Amino acid sequence: MREERDAFHLAIPVHDLDEARRFGITFRERADFDAVLTLAVQRDLPFFQMVQPRFKDLVEEHLTFVLRDPSNNLIEFKHYRDPRMMW
Repeated sequence: MREERDAFHLAIPVHDLDEARRFGITFRERADFDAVLTLAVQRDLPFFQMVQPRFKDLVEEHLTFVLRDPSNNLIEFKHYRDPRMMW
């Protein structure tokens, strides 16, 4: 059974592994989510979608933003208010 501390790995095809490696990140804490978001804004990274809440006031509520990587893949970053909803 999965626990709150579990994370998953997502493999995404890229055209340049060294370049794409700089977009890899895993975090569980809201402070980490906020730090990544702040860095993305400061570094003027290409956003596909700015930060927004989803499923407001439901147990599934989470914050999300989506960046484009150098291979034009969309990378979604999330933070769930309730860590039991991480999957």
